[in-house]
Amino acid sequence: MDAATTATSLPWGPRGTTRSGDINRNGTLCVTGGVPLRGRVRVGGSKNAALPMLAAALLTDGPTTLRRVPDLTDTRFMLELLRELGATVESSDGTVRVDAARVRPDALPFEPSPVRVAAMRGAVCLLGPLLARCALHGGGAVRLATVGGCDLGPRPIDRHLAAFEALGANVERDQDGVTVSVDRLKGADIFLSAPPTPGLPPSPTVTGTINALCAAAVADGVSVLNGAAREPEVVAVGELLQAAGAEIEGLGTRTLIVTGVRRLRGVSGRCPAAVVPGDRIEAATWMIAAAATGGRVVVDGVDPSEVAAVAAALRDSGARVSTCGAGAHQSVRVASCGRPTAFEVRSAAFPGLPTDVLPQLAALAAVAEGTSLLTDDVFPERSAHLRRLPRFHASVERAGATAVITGGDLYGGEVHAPDLRAAAALLIAALAAEGTSRIGRASLLLRGYERPAEKLRALGATLGEPARAVGKRPARRSGRGGWRAVGPRRILRGTRPVASETPACSAAV
Repeated sequence: MDAATTATSLPWGPRGTTRSGDINRNGTLCVTGGVPLRGRVRVGGSKNAALPMLAAALLTDGPTTLRRVPDLTDTRFMLELLRELGATVESSDGTVRVDAARVRPDALPFEPSPVRVAAMRGAVCLLGPLLARCALHGGGAVRLATVGGCDLGPRPIDRHLAAFEALGANVERDQDGVTVSVDRLKGADIFLSAPPTPGLPPSPTVTGTINALCAAAVADGVSVLNGAAREPEVVAVGELLQAAGAEIEGLGTRTLIVTGVRRLRGVSGRCPAAVVPGDRIEAATWMIAAAATGGRVVVDGVDPSEVAAVAAALRDSGARVSTCGAGAHQSVRVASCGRPTAFEVRSAAFPGLPTDVLPQLAALAAVAEGTSLLTDDVFPERSAHLRRLPRFHASVERAGATAVITGGDLYGGEVHAPDLRAAAALLIAALAAEGTSRIGRASLLLRGYERPAEKLRALGATLGEPARAVGKRPARRSGRGGWRAVGPRRILRGTRPVASETPACSAAV
């Protein structure tokens, strides 16, 4: 991942330029913390939905247009992969049109660029659609190099491959990747849940469910996907396939019944299923940042039900979380009511707490009163963020899959981000810390967050090279509210109660 996501290959703002306070061309972001985040922010389209939806566009006979596609490093990589495979791709202001008419198997296997595949785990979502395209055009093969992405411990694709074998494909593994070949796909019973490591409860695979769903959509006969993932990203891909003519029952449940069809048509951008849903992980990040900094933030553009588990964790920490608005225009409002208190959380498959928000919650725990316990049953070896938080003077220990974090005052420091969600956690810690922090490799944020610096500045964050040295505590700023250094502890001043439900969102500045 590191070699392929250097500063020279990343998007710098909406038109490839930099602005004062943005992540600089060395991939570094400076943050002066201690200021509550206040205002409102709109999340972009979901990265984890956009990548498989773009890949699924390879299944359709006619052009497919997707809207609200976020401008991220990973989505740009995916668009380049589609072009290299022969698809015609047009992109403008979040609208992407994919025409896969020229994507046809020949004597050589489809082989997405190994360099891009090594940089982005989302490339694994190409396996199912490409295999299905082979089956639709008389047979063929797909070669996929070893996938990369963030280092979260073992992330095998065995359940993906087992699903393809159940559908009639032939799988050949080697040290550099995997080759999957097929003549025809036939309906089958497929099992998609397994323990991530021995001793943990079974967990469904999200990308494995999506890959199996795409392949089964064009298989002969009926396929039953048992132990399927229920995540909103799976539902989004399933609804896109349904709009293209696929016959799928049970979206949003643990059992999917798919009756194969011989043709999938293109999907118009006017179709509701062509809209990428809001990014629930981005929404969760801003919600947690509001609680950690003692702020008040309204988050627009996400379905409140998709962040319900995050809202419950924030309420346990003492924050007030409510929904406002009506119908499709609901928003989530987070307001701090004082210093956070210790909490206990455990990751789980949807509708449980997403593993991708545990690093951000670890930053919240680092400023909370007392000792918090955060257990990751999905990626129990995810720990890179825990090794960096002590740079902000956080007290962090590990007990197996559980992080034991004793909260206290955080102070600015210099740290390098190891992966996307760890970068988000370090950003929250820097926003909550007294003084100035410098986050190296913050460009990793651009893999999953659209214009993060611009959104933070709108919420009142102080970004950019400081006049004072990194780590030096700033002078007291009276009349601003928020955290204050008082002896060994800090308090929150100037907050007002927030109703549990409000008819409409205000920025609450």
